[in-house]
Amino acid sequence: MSTAAKSIGMSRKSAYSLRKRPGAESFAAAWDAALEQGRANALSTAIARVMTGVAKPVFYRGRQIGERRTFNDGLLIAALVATAKDNDPALREAMKPFDWRE
Repeated sequence: MSTAAKSIGMSRKSAYSLRKRPGAESFAAAWDAALEQGRANALSTAIARVMTGVAKPVFYRGRQIGERRTFNDGLLIAALVATAKDNDPALREAMKPFDWRE
């Protein structure tokens, strides 16, 4: 938040004060929309990495001879938790041990 506030010439404290001020509902709505867009981008990136893995170079005698795809099960679990629908109780219950938000 500090970086975002500085980029528009505000301090973190003044941004939070503006957000709470009567009449600043559009500012608060834009703030919330920006946060949601950031979450959506992070989830999209996580899902892409879950599906395709991450390429890691393989070296032999100082030269790259190929690459290996690695997959992260923890990232898969996090993506499942993040996308679990509240109306799917079986999935929510199965993912509950992995959900850091509860």
